[in-house]
Amino acid sequence: MLVVTSMGSKKVLRWVVLILAFWGNLHSLEAQWETLEFPGVGRDFPEIEALAFFDQENGIAVGEDGVVLKITQAGEQWDTVLYNPTYQYEAVVVTHNATAIAVGHKFPLPPCGGGDDDGIVIKTTDGGNTWTTAFTKEGLWSLDFPSIQVGYAGADCGQAYKSTDAGASW
Repeated sequence: MLVVTSMGSKKVLRWVVLILAFWGNLHSLEAQWETLEFPGVGRDFPEIEALAFFDQENGIAVGEDGVVLKITQAGEQWDTVLYNPTYQYEAVVVTHNATAIAVGHKFPLPPCGGGDDDGIVIKTTDGGNTWTTAFTKEGLWSLDFPSIQVGYAGADCGQAYKSTDAGASW
């Protein structure tokens, strides 16, 4: 049996109100998420590792099985524009306008220093319609561009790469 003094009852009441308010807000946050069906993909949908948007309507998603998806119509349409199951993409950033860069690694990941093409960098300058490819010695996991020209990619085996030409070379 819980016995509360008048001074303690105010504290208990505050905690009960706080917990109920938190629980109600948590439930309302969950209710705002919607599961998407991914029309246009045409196969079992791969695990998405990263997304980036050019604007409110158009974006890029990358993930396992070396899949790159072009997102249009504010997420209503998802089309496979690149598929390379040799690689898995881990990160994507939009650097400006219709330019995006994504990075990844061979799958399964070979040991450190295993080859000259264990890491992959892909770049589009036309909103995801076409892509160019560059390779690195180590698999790539993360990516950021603090400016249009300068970018950094985190790699396996304690390595990092830097691009000073908008991702053309690393």
